[in-house]
Amino acid sequence: MTRETLLTIAHEHGTPLYAYDASQIRTNLDQLRAVFGPDVEVHFACKALSNRHILMLLRDWGCGIDAVSQGELQLALSCGYPTGKINFTPSGAPLEEYLWALNQGIDVHVDNLEILDLIGQEQPGAGLSLRFNPGVRGGGHVKLQVGASDSKFGIYPEELERLDAILARHRIRVNGVHVHVGSDVGTTKEFLAAWQHSFDMAERFGESVKVIDLGGGYKAPLQGQPQPLDLKALSQGVRAMKDDYERRTGHQITLMLEPGKFLVGNAGYFLVTVTSTKQLANRTFVYVNSGFNHFLRPMYYGATHQVSNLSRPEAPVGMHTVVGYLCETDTFAGDVQIAAPRRGDILCFENAGAYAMTMASNYNLRPRPAEVLWDRSSARVIRPAETIDGRGGVIWYES
Repeated sequence: MTRETLLTIAHEHGTPLYAYDASQIRTNLDQLRAVFGPDVEVHFACKALSNRHILMLLRDWGCGIDAVSQGELQLALSCGYPTGKINFTPSGAPLEEYLWALNQGIDVHVDNLEILDLIGQEQPGAGLSLRFNPGVRGGGHVKLQVGASDSKFGIYPEELERLDAILARHRIRVNGVHVHVGSDVGTTKEFLAAWQHSFDMAERFGESVKVIDLGGGYKAPLQGQPQPLDLKALSQGVRAMKDDYERRTGHQITLMLEPGKFLVGNAGYFLVTVTSTKQLANRTFVYVNSGFNHFLRPMYYGATHQVSNLSRPEAPVGMHTVVGYLCETDTFAGDVQIAAPRRGDILCFENAGAYAMTMASNYNLRPRPAEVLWDRSSARVIRPAETIDGRGGVIWYES
């Protein structure tokens, strides 16, 4: 979207505001399919962006859904996804959620042996997918390195003997194998090492395995910048593994990808309004009408997002620290070069389509913003903003 378009959306719908570009989401999906091939299943990790209008677009474009909670599963079903296009990949969820998903006919991924044993007791002979820990550390932040050998995620090599006993005791079929390295992984070696582990596990469990789920975490390109990850090398590497596996075993396998941020990250913008500034001897603070309750990634992951002054791009550029309105340290961007903002200016944070609204909260009893979709040269509200009622309660709107 252009600066003028973003300004128009901000003026028409108010700020703070999440704005998404449908054509960019489609471009990202097409790029992934062009590189990995049309036969690779793509399931969107909807924890990244769970607005039902976005999910219905992805459904129409042939995507499936990767869900991590019963709420996400129910949302996917309500958006018209067939059960065969949904997989459930929780970690530490209550047993009841696994059983509910199984009863719906949804593919369930299990990474905890105690849960696996309990599922076997309730539904002996069930077909399940297993998530394995590949012992590979990758990701943009330590909190995102979920494939590492000190992570809570996945079945560890040291658990395989016990795993075999549980599978045999309850006659559980291993229908699929799943690995996930992390998020914002910037090089190919971590992926290829983890994916080789998935093929090794698939071979271990034989011809019952029909799907190898390679997870997500591909580093998404920033606005106007080239793809930072060599997707072609990833595709060639995993194709070689697949060809070798099928030639040696005689078993056909389906590959699945679970992109989240890759599909929607650079399609999203977070728009805020400058409420005041504070000039000190060594720093200029720029206050805006939002906080980490709406955009947590900079505070939680130390993520950096390009910020620009949409209202006055021609203003002198200087060093500024953009902060929020929460009664707590609340920094969006520290010491960044932007066109000097003044009260009333609209600022834009780019690459804000993933893990913004889905991680938003009502901290300090602040309402959550509206979401707007720019599609075919027009903007429409796809979730209205929350409001505060006369008693101080938050009124939530769902469209």
